[in-house]
Amino acid sequence: MNNKQKEQKDTKWGFPVHDSICLVDGSHGIYVPQRYAVMCTAHDMMTDQQREILEMGPHQNGDLYWEVWDEVLTNTKVKRGDSFWHLDISESGDVLLVRITD
Repeated sequence: MNNKQKEQKDTKWGFPVHDSICLVDGSHGIYVPQRYAVMCTAHDMMTDQQREILEMGPHQNGDLYWEVWDEVLTNTKVKRGDSFWHLDISESGDVLLVRITD
């Protein structure tokens, strides 16, 4: 399959052709996990319980907040189109959805 065919196939699914996508800007600091929970509503990105904890923010239960955030970062793997993706944090603290390549 050439690049043009791959691009058309990925576009057909309505998901970008890029290898990474910034979901949350790191400028939100300690509120990045909370922002992620509010913005990423797909059910395969975290459990409802994880979402509730993160939406409360770091001041409600700080230890649990960071523990759950670590779980989400470590365990989230999703399929979009023909590709699998995982979460990563950039050096500047951005939350990225990164395509898993073979």
